[in-house]
Amino acid sequence: MLSYSRYLVLNLIRKKSIYLLMAFYLFINILMVAIRSVEQNKGGESFIRSIDMYTMFFPFLLSTCFSLLIIIYNFKLTENDGSDLLICSKPIRRISIFSAKFLILICSMILFQIFAFLALLIAACFDKEASSEQIVTFASSM
Repeated sequence: MLSYSRYLVLNLIRKKSIYLLMAFYLFINILMVAIRSVEQNKGGESFIRSIDMYTMFFPFLLSTCFSLLIIIYNFKLTENDGSDLLICSKPIRRISIFSAKFLILICSMILFQIFAFLALLIAACFDKEASSEQIVTFASSM
């Protein structure tokens, strides 16, 4: 099971679309929060305190897209990527295959949430009127 998990991780690391989506996620978060906080700070108010669902929709949408990419790459048919040879050369039980795939899925989603927290933390630092407690609360909201 360990060798199959290692194979799945290496297969996910090679996918460039995952890195592009993460970079796009960071760019969208910083751009949206920075522009809207500059507008809100002109009136002397904190943007993060008056956060609305519109701002949180795009991070939620992009994290859903990330999860879908991981699911597509992780649970695709094994004939397409040649992992049938790995499975057939060393007999692995079906439960081990599914548990390895779900373990990789859960670990990659946890890593993306850590990345999302850091991205929102960086984006929240553009709000000059917000306190540090509000910044951490905003970053952990996703």
